[in-house]
Amino acid sequence: MVQHERNVIHRDIPENLQLGHGGDLKIADFGWSVYEPTLFRTRCVSLDYLSPEMVHGQPHTKTVDLWNLGVLAYKLLCGKAPFLATTYEESYRKIMKLQFKMPPDVTKPAVHLISRLFVKDLASRMPLKHV
Repeated sequence: MVQHERNVIHRDIPENLQLGHGGDLKIADFGWSVYEPTLFRTRCVSLDYLSPEMVHGQPHTKTVDLWNLGVLAYKLLCGKAPFLATTYEESYRKIMKLQFKMPPDVTKPAVHLISRLFVKDLASRMPLKHV
């Protein structure tokens, strides 16, 4: 993602991916995007995609986009959100405890990828170049 090389955080990637002609993946709608050197605390994604730092209202960096990619991968593989619950509070608790289940039919590489993106420590999330 070129915007990460330019220190831009999209903050709403999963809802704004499009396929172009020839199958090229495109990112659209940069309305929630911000320049990273200034830390932000804004919650700007749907509940399914909230990262632990957003739940706590802590500053976030471009690693929030990596968390969002983990949620998107989970939803594509499992057909539902990883931290789905009946209340906001329960979803927040599941996010903070990283409480989610991987179905047994998900491949080990997919489980590895998602588990490396669902990491509370921002510096420990899998970097984009390894995704």
